[in-house]
Amino acid sequence: MKTKTLKLAFLLAVCLFSLTVGAQQTLSLQNCRDMALDNNNNIKIHEEKVKMAEYDKKIAFSNYLPKFTAEGTYMYNEKAIQLLSDDKINAINTVGSSIQGNINGHIDPIIQSLMENPYMAYIINHSETLQNLINNMHHIGVLEALDAIGQEITKEFYLDTHNVYAGMITVQEPVYAGGKIRAYNKMARYAQDLAQMQLTTEQQEVIVATDKAYWQIVSLANKEKLTENYVELLRTMSNNVEKLVAEGMATNADKLSVKVKLNDGELTLIKVKNGLALSKMLLCQSIGLPLDSDIVLEDEQLEDVIVPTYSNEYTEEDIMNNRPELQSLKLATQIYDKKVNIARSDFLPTVAVFGNYIVTNPSCFNGFENSSAACTTWAESQRCRCSISAKATTKFAKPSQKLQYTSCSSKTPKSW
Repeated sequence: MKTKTLKLAFLLAVCLFSLTVGAQQTLSLQNCRDMALDNNNNIKIHEEKVKMAEYDKKIAFSNYLPKFTAEGTYMYNEKAIQLLSDDKINAINTVGSSIQGNINGHIDPIIQSLMENPYMAYIINHSETLQNLINNMHHIGVLEALDAIGQEITKEFYLDTHNVYAGMITVQEPVYAGGKIRAYNKMARYAQDLAQMQLTTEQQEVIVATDKAYWQIVSLANKEKLTENYVELLRTMSNNVEKLVAEGMATNADKLSVKVKLNDGELTLIKVKNGLALSKMLLCQSIGLPLDSDIVLEDEQLEDVIVPTYSNEYTEEDIMNNRPELQSLKLATQIYDKKVNIARSDFLPTVAVFGNYIVTNPSCFNGFENSSAACTTWAESQRCRCSISAKATTKFAKPSQKLQYTSCSSKTPKSW
């Protein structure tokens, strides 16, 4: 029974030891640096700022390119536009009938007076030619043609505006903007470089903080070993002094003095262990591991740390030029210089060229025809415009007034 219990305890101890060894994580200095760079939130923020600066640079470059805009509109009207009143439309539609009525009003009394004379009545009744002449005077064929012409005229004055829609495509190209576009592009490029410098600065700070925490752990680990050896030496000395006191070869004062040193050594050992635990927690926080992670650094077990030797020599000027903080200040100065150029461009003239392609229905250039006819008809027009604007200033006024000269040219519109 005891043998089985001992075997079970041995197996349990082996399992616990294997779990402890497996839970330990050995890290090198480069591993800590890489993990700290991947885990740092400020670096991620600066990386997003670099991407944002790249997009801003593309946006600034787009100011060199022409801008296209498309617009469209549709309107439904319950009633169409009627340029003439109903009375005038009726008068134009019956212009032939009105003339015929006026002619009949003058001819009928004359014919009636002729028919009252027996001699003239006899002649008219026995003459087929005179009878045809009198009938033709009551029904003139040209008057019906006048009615048809009047109806066509009123039809042309009727504007079918039940369904009205129009479309326009506009292209705008800046020719000269007082140097504002060029200044914006340079500002965007400087802002991108500045964001990259800030990212480099943050990465260097993270690496320096990680290296500091790493080597602090290595230093405390070696101090722990030294303190443990010192405490073990004091414990051995305390036992030897107790034996000497028992033999009468040492005094109690010597014994107490050694115990005081031992207590100081044990207190120092506790401080070193606490400092080592806190330093590992700080490093775990920097590299993104849980604070209670059991980590072991490669350089903890080294008896002698090999310090690398660098053969590169830098002058003071090289050091100053390679500092990202100083380069960031130079870029910020250049950005503000370009802001001055942008403010100066507001006082310079601006030249831009515009082009329009317009399509409307009903046609505005071909008799206001509507596409609802048998042949679909659109109004097509191309226009070009050059605009020059500049701010006018006086001695006692702010530059708020704006003078503008516009030169327009339009291509002859056509319908299709």
